[in-house]
Amino acid sequence: MNQISYRLSDIPCVSIADQRIVTVSYKHLDRTRPFHVLLYVLKGQIPIIEDNTEYIIGQGSLFFSKKNVHHWGERMIKAGTSLIFVHFFLPDADEADIPCEEFSPQFSLERRRMAFDYEHSLITLPKMLTNLNGSEIEYKLQELVSYYNSDDVFKKLHLNVMFAEILADCYQLQFSNLNTVSDMRVEEIPADMKEKAEEYRAALLEAVAETEQMLNVYADFCEKSLCMPV
Repeated sequence: MNQISYRLSDIPCVSIADQRIVTVSYKHLDRTRPFHVLLYVLKGQIPIIEDNTEYIIGQGSLFFSKKNVHHWGERMIKAGTSLIFVHFFLPDADEADIPCEEFSPQFSLERRRMAFDYEHSLITLPKMLTNLNGSEIEYKLQELVSYYNSDDVFKKLHLNVMFAEILADCYQLQFSNLNTVSDMRVEEIPADMKEKAEEYRAALLEAVAETEQMLNVYADFCEKSLCMPV
């Protein structure tokens, strides 16, 4: 399927982030590129064949085209089609000198594994996402394009981090049936975590009650002190 995989410790390098509207219908060019591409269709659809597999990228769909993979088009991309595209570089996981394993969201709850995760965890992006109209990802892509075209002399310091967050959102979206990343919730909290949370809540309420009692004592003391004759 030619999915893009990278280590959690790697940061993407954005070369272009822009938006365009097709003015004249055409077929996708026959080519192979040395960089990855993110395509997001705002309106219309883009038919593309990648390594003999055809994809129809419709409105609200996001597609990742992996570097060094032959791709072309046989159907027309119609005039009026509107899209966002991002060209970026990112080291492939198979280019790493150290062994990696697929990242597991559960690892984020284990502090002892955090340092290990960044060097050895493998992130595999989905090939395509759909139904992203009005989603947080669509908004962030529009923000990325706007910032890329801004006059901010420091944008190179921030573009890659902004795009890394978008990639993380795309990855995370695979674990939810919802359309927007901002709507994601943990479906089930482990029983031991619930028990600890209740213990912390009880301790907090007790501390608040003790503090309130001390404040009342102090207030009484101040009131009596003010009433004492000089």
